[in-house]
Amino acid sequence: MNLNTDWNTWTQHGDPGGQPDTAKNPNASSGRDGWVTIQGQVRSKATRANAVSNVPAMIPSSSFAQSGSVWNRRNPASRGACEGKYHQTSTLRQSTIAQSTLAPAIQPSYYGKSVWDQHPANENWFHGFASKERFEEGAIILAPYLEPLYNQKILPGDADRAETQIGAACAKHRPFILLSKSAEHFKAIPLYTYQGQGIGSKSPEVQAEHVSVARSGYPYKQQGPYKPLYLEPNCPWQVKETCVAHFTEVSTFSYSCPIKGLGYVKRESYVQLAELHLKNVHSSISKKVSYMKEQLEARQNSQAPMRLGALAGMSVHRLTSVAA
Repeated sequence: MNLNTDWNTWTQHGDPGGQPDTAKNPNASSGRDGWVTIQGQVRSKATRANAVSNVPAMIPSSSFAQSGSVWNRRNPASRGACEGKYHQTSTLRQSTIAQSTLAPAIQPSYYGKSVWDQHPANENWFHGFASKERFEEGAIILAPYLEPLYNQKILPGDADRAETQIGAACAKHRPFILLSKSAEHFKAIPLYTYQGQGIGSKSPEVQAEHVSVARSGYPYKQQGPYKPLYLEPNCPWQVKETCVAHFTEVSTFSYSCPIKGLGYVKRESYVQLAELHLKNVHSSISKKVSYMKEQLEARQNSQAPMRLGALAGMSVHRLTSVAA
């Protein structure tokens, strides 16, 4: 058997088994699924999997469900040859189409569920207008928390670990203190215990960005240089001894995000938290802006080109004066 001769005969004169004669109809299908002869040339026929481009669609492997950090997923050496070659947008769309038809052999209870399915109203989760009207500044709330997983000690299978195609993620519920509300979103300060160890082993600079959260009359571990934030006496939330608020870190949530109320900090504690945030974040920004405005004014008032000074952490070339 001459494979080349038989293949040419098949593509030019039709399948001997009774398939359409493409010599008579140049655009007729050859009968073999996935191929079509157009003007004497064999090309791949558009299907659901490869309709986006002529690049063969790749069924996503389960490799992303194995142990791997976000750095592994971004390392080109860790990807296969095909994935490294075909990484354009069209291929990603192909993978999305192909993956939508797949399902894990053993589906977890949350498979296919929305964030609202997982946080039902009958379990005191609120979202939308209800949460906007219900919770005020100073409220302690529980909210979904998701970020890249940087702790390599948290292994696959851990309840707080999620596997994604961009690497492992930390997916859990975290308590926050509601800082401010806007028209479509609110901002909140996250609370941490750092695996129950607190901030005692961290640098003085890092400790200075945290403040303890405690209950009056109950034991707590002093964290950082400030007096603690105290819960209201009727707050039912059981705060841990090493709990701290990282007041220079702010998380932003849409009102669509489901949240659960845990209680409130005292009014004076909310004022203390807001002042710490304003002093360490907004005041710092204000000082930098004032300094830059002074430099820009000096540049405008000067007749000769001048080189502006740069703030710490800024690129000097961005402030370099250019002669007209």
